[in-house]
Amino acid sequence: MEYGQMVSCTAPGDGLCRQQPSAERSVPGYQNHPKETQYKARTRKFPSGSGYDKKDSEKKKNRITELLQLSFRNGTGCIIFYGILSFISPSIMIAVIFTAANLPYGESGTRLFFLFITALILNCVAIYRFSEALTALIEGRIAEIRIKITEHIRHTDFYSFEKTGVETILTALTYDMKSVSEISNAASFVIRSSFIFISYLFFMATLSLPAFFMTTAVLGIGGIIFAYNQIRIRQTVYQMREGEKKLSAAITDIFDGFKELRLNCRKSDDFFYKSFMRRGSRLMKLKLRAAARFTDIYTLVYGLWQTLFILCVLILPFAGFFSGNMLMTFAGVIVCLPVSSFANRFSIITLSSISMQRLYELGEELEHQEDELTESAAAMETGESEFREIRYKNISFQYEEESERPFSVGPLSMTFRPGEIVFIIGGNGSGKSTLLNLLTGLYPPRSGTVFLNGEEIGAARCRSLFSAIFYDFHLFDRLYGLEDIDADRVNNLIRLMQLEEKVRFDGDRFSTLDLSTGQRKRLAMVAAIMEDKPICMFDEWAADQDPEFRQYFYEALLPSFKAEGKTIIAVSHDDRYFHVADRVVKLEYGQIAAEPDSADI
Repeated sequence: MEYGQMVSCTAPGDGLCRQQPSAERSVPGYQNHPKETQYKARTRKFPSGSGYDKKDSEKKKNRITELLQLSFRNGTGCIIFYGILSFISPSIMIAVIFTAANLPYGESGTRLFFLFITALILNCVAIYRFSEALTALIEGRIAEIRIKITEHIRHTDFYSFEKTGVETILTALTYDMKSVSEISNAASFVIRSSFIFISYLFFMATLSLPAFFMTTAVLGIGGIIFAYNQIRIRQTVYQMREGEKKLSAAITDIFDGFKELRLNCRKSDDFFYKSFMRRGSRLMKLKLRAAARFTDIYTLVYGLWQTLFILCVLILPFAGFFSGNMLMTFAGVIVCLPVSSFANRFSIITLSSISMQRLYELGEELEHQEDELTESAAAMETGESEFREIRYKNISFQYEEESERPFSVGPLSMTFRPGEIVFIIGGNGSGKSTLLNLLTGLYPPRSGTVFLNGEEIGAARCRSLFSAIFYDFHLFDRLYGLEDIDADRVNNLIRLMQLEEKVRFDGDRFSTLDLSTGQRKRLAMVAAIMEDKPICMFDEWAADQDPEFRQYFYEALLPSFKAEGKTIIAVSHDDRYFHVADRVVKLEYGQIAAEPDSADI
């Protein structure tokens, strides 16, 4: 027994000791703990030749190997390795060029030639592998950002989503993502060019300090001016991005208001010239301004580099710093350096970095607005199967507006039970849609509490109880969220909705969604029935149905839901069918005005 461990030895001094592993040492990373390492070094002394040192060394080598394998697997190791190779190989090439320029006349340069060819091959391989690994890493990061933003969008509450705006999100996921994706090749080129510049400056310093200081001074002055222009470009690009968002909003208005604009030529012309053309013209001017500033940067860099070339060629030789051969080599290297391309690629990185910053800002904004974490599916299923009552106590919601009296709904107290049909009525602007969003958990209540079977619940649990067909509903071509779908049952429901001649369910999706609004609502009803949630919410579902099917909805479909024990909450203006409801709730200015008896209505 040693320090809490069982140690067995066959004989003293033979060095064949086997330590029994403890539960603590089976934990990953435990053996790497600094105190444990120090403890072993202080207490364990094995006889020489025991083989322990060799085994410990092999373990360390294995850990290093595993670390390297992990680094190369995620691309970081490849980037570092081929990045170093991209720095060494051009350095060798430049050294060979300068060395060859100083060879005495007639001396063979065969070794230098083969050394240059070898360095050139290594450089080509390094460029290819470095660019490939860096592009994979950057594209992987871009994909992670896209997924992260989409995840935040999925989990943000509906009101925050409306406040952020579809145009802002679409601009980020299209314009900004496209801009960021261009950073891969540009970053690879800029990094490799930087290696070449560093190699060039290093060998210049070894050959001529005046030339090195002159080059450094010119690069420093150019870098300061370049950075200043990059700041100016960033401001223009920010404005350009806002212009893209406004133009996208105008295009959306054309699509959404196509019928209204097509009906009224004067309105169409007025919108086209005052909205679309004005925003398009503004965006064009911003793009021209940005292009002009990029041209200024290119011209500046090109002019400074040519100035450096002239200074080094005309001044340094007369000062005796260069020999004839060295001057020609020096001039040739300056001409071949990718200065202009470096400036252009760096401008692309500037644009991409702005888009990247916008994406991060949007991600943080959505993350702050993100709704509570969704409960586990098991908890939701349990809640649905045991639904006995949902009660809203003093819930309220108020829009964040700049007006002195922003519109609000509540505080309201309501209770819904299984097998109950409740109609919500009220005039335009009374708060019906806001109340539905509040009841379903899409809008987080500013105050009040929601109870399910007497237990307080959050918005996510509340949402899991509802199947809804909103007034501005969206119809998916598949029944997402359902497993082991019975295609025969779906097609039977389609026949029940009198859509069998228009659409069918082909195992995993509907054959078409090219239907009229009323027919699309019927197909949405099929999807809602298949979800089989305890509470069904319909926002003026019958408004787009013909009289025959409207009667079927009120007098056959809703009573069948009630017989199954489902709770029905429906916004309706069909007063001739109010007798179907168990309760009718009337809203006025966001408050419950009355709950009159349906028979009286």
